[in-house]
Amino acid sequence: MMSPVALHYELEGEGDPVLLVHGVGSRSDDWTLAGRVLARRFKVIRCDLRGHGQSPAPPGDWTIRDFSNDICRLLDTLDIEKTSLAGFSLGGLIAQRFALDHPDRLDRLSLICATTGRTAEQKQKALQRLEQLRTVDTEEYIEQSLNRWFTSEFILERPDVMQHKADLIRALDKDAYIRAYKVLIDTNHADELHQIGARTLIIAAQNDVGSPPVMSEKMHAAIADSHLIVLPRLKHSILLEVPDIVGGLLREFFAGS
Repeated sequence: MMSPVALHYELEGEGDPVLLVHGVGSRSDDWTLAGRVLARRFKVIRCDLRGHGQSPAPPGDWTIRDFSNDICRLLDTLDIEKTSLAGFSLGGLIAQRFALDHPDRLDRLSLICATTGRTAEQKQKALQRLEQLRTVDTEEYIEQSLNRWFTSEFILERPDVMQHKADLIRALDKDAYIRAYKVLIDTNHADELHQIGARTLIIAAQNDVGSPPVMSEKMHAAIADSHLIVLPRLKHSILLEVPDIVGGLLREFFAGS
């Protein structure tokens, strides 16, 4: 296991802390709009994961505990003993690991479009996407990804968001993206989730291919004190397509409802 890295972070709002963790191949500004909804009541921390955005990418293979330990170092840096935590996609796996390893530092937990218990077929499809990342032309990979992440209506209505996501993919450290993507594929906490004692909100998107609702149903069944919401019609990138809905659900949940 590597030493934790110092993550780049942004702060907004006042109140009890809420830490927001983004997905693979992205950065903290995916949480900007939903975070603003939360910042009306909470101290919101958005961070770039290792190898993403402005955070460093240490050499070597990474594990899910490396990502979780980075979060611990960030909380120590900010002198935060306990926080609520929301993780999206890979961030949801990191949040699961954090909840398992550091329950004393966690208030409430939200897992958003996260994964668990992939079948052999689901893992094979994820490995195919990783191979596409390695081998397919960048522009072709961008087109495939946007169609998988967003509804067709949103793609037509928000070309600015599509341009932003495309530019982000073009600017990625591809080696870091691949190493983080391997962690996303290889990590499975299905046999441990029953140990999570934090009150948990699980949010899924009905037409999410990579993190289908059946995975969220498995999380809900395993985590005793959990509530599941499946957002109809949507695909994976709900932080960008419906940030007000996600932010509103989290604000209500973290406030105690």
